[in-house]
Amino acid sequence: KILKDKGQILLDKGAEKFKLLNQSFYSIKEIKLKCKEAFFTKIFRKNINILESISFISSFISDLPKIIFETLAVFTILSITVFLVLQGRPEDLIIPTVSLLAASGARFIPAFNAINASLSTIRLYQPSFDNVIKRLSAEDEKVFIENNLNNEESTRRIFKNKITLENISFSYGKKEVIKNLSLDIDKGSTIGIIG
Repeated sequence: KILKDKGQILLDKGAEKFKLLNQSFYSIKEIKLKCKEAFFTKIFRKNINILESISFISSFISDLPKIIFETLAVFTILSITVFLVLQGRPEDLIIPTVSLLAASGARFIPAFNAINASLSTIRLYQPSFDNVIKRLSAEDEKVFIENNLNNEESTRRIFKNKITLENISFSYGKKEVIKNLSLDIDKGSTIGIIG
């Protein structure tokens, strides 16, 4: 649960980081002229710090079972050794038994750790996987709709004087940046939206 929650934050902050980088590079002239370097640097560092803390937490959670399992394996071998010694078993039985247990542990512990690391990575990136599947499903639906339109509706529309946009909205994730924008774009003109 913790890794999945951290994975969602990782997804959101990663998108925010790329958005900020994109805005910074496309608006470098305005940033320099308005002396806003410190503002963008502060936001970028904040996001990087959050991403690094999530990376540390997920790494710690992933390594925790490894430490517990290795400690448990050592205590098990020690317990069996003490048990055999207290029962008065001969050394020629104790040494091969302990050696077999140690060799088995040396083979199984790395395999367990690899499985655990893989499962932790899957849990961490589950929100990203879900997002990709959601977008692919939406794209499949869009292709299905486009393929089922009749020929008259699917032909390319050519405008003569202007394009009219009404009530256009756009958001980055949950943050809405354009809300109910309406405008006319005359043929041959170029517009840009900066912000």
